[in-house]
Amino acid sequence: MKTYLSYVKTQSAWNPCLSNLDKFLSDPNPHRNTSKIATLEFFSGNSRPSPRSIRISQLRSELQDNHRSRSSLAQTQDSTNCAKDVDHKENDLLGRILIVEDLTKEVVEVLGSYLDIDPLFFAGHIHHPWIEISSQTPDMASLPSKMRPEKYFNIHYHRAIEFKEVSMPVRQLLRDANVPRKVMVLPLSQRAQHIGLAQHCTSIFKTTQSDKTWIGLVLVDPPIRGSYLSVSGKNQVLRPIRLASKLFSGGFEDFLDPPSYFDNSERSSILPRDALMESLSYYWTQQIPQCFDPKDPTLLSLSYYPLKLVASEWNSYTALMRHCIKQYEYSNKELPSPLQQLEKLHSDIRDLQS
Repeated sequence: MKTYLSYVKTQSAWNPCLSNLDKFLSDPNPHRNTSKIATLEFFSGNSRPSPRSIRISQLRSELQDNHRSRSSLAQTQDSTNCAKDVDHKENDLLGRILIVEDLTKEVVEVLGSYLDIDPLFFAGHIHHPWIEISSQTPDMASLPSKMRPEKYFNIHYHRAIEFKEVSMPVRQLLRDANVPRKVMVLPLSQRAQHIGLAQHCTSIFKTTQSDKTWIGLVLVDPPIRGSYLSVSGKNQVLRPIRLASKLFSGGFEDFLDPPSYFDNSERSSILPRDALMESLSYYWTQQIPQCFDPKDPTLLSLSYYPLKLVASEWNSYTALMRHCIKQYEYSNKELPSPLQQLEKLHSDIRDLQS
């Protein structure tokens, strides 16, 4: 039986930038964490989606059932040639958004094989955190015409974080996740506060099934926690360490309009900032974007809230950078030390961008 892994291996011979995806899927060791999967289902009779959490076994079963129903529908359409013109009935499923947190090879296998996803989509999401001569990231290796902005795109950004304390110098730090991302601990501030930046990525894909239902796939990284991996030595040995951390200055600001002063009803829940999966579920259930058509949404409309969240995170990023620059601007120390720290800051930012 053909697998998505075998498909990726064959394709990587033609596209070397898929080698990191090949390594990710071929790794015999189990992943450190289990993926979390949430589905937001849109029905013709409801204005807002119905959210629920599912396991990988449920995802596989539902996609298998969908695949069988599509095959059955195709046969019916060939014989009657009229099913395609039937309008959606009340409570018919129009489509769903699948949000996957902390991607695993098992989830890639299921999604890639049942949804026929271009491997470049996954490769762009899990690109290797350190530069290697043997491989390139897909966006740098591929021609612009090869990229598929009408089907998917990957959004790379940084989250600003605070560390309670850093007892040892750490030059190379990774998040302890299935897809490790770089973390930079910036020079100590004047208030003896350790701050840093962590790489993140959100990837969005859209496909339409033969029965006219659609699936929007959103990949997100896990929330900021205290588990990290310290990278040391020429062999890049990974050593788990614990560093108490949280989002810088409380995290991103809410971008929805606040309720009226005269509105006595309270918001149903507190905005979850740590976990992007929960943040996306919260916003989709609170307010549907005007640009979103539940019968056939565009990729851009599916990306509405991911892009909003990334833009809000960039505001936190610029606030952190302003904080770092200001401490050098008003420093009373001798000139060489602030210059050396500023050069280190510049080096760290450059390294984080790679």
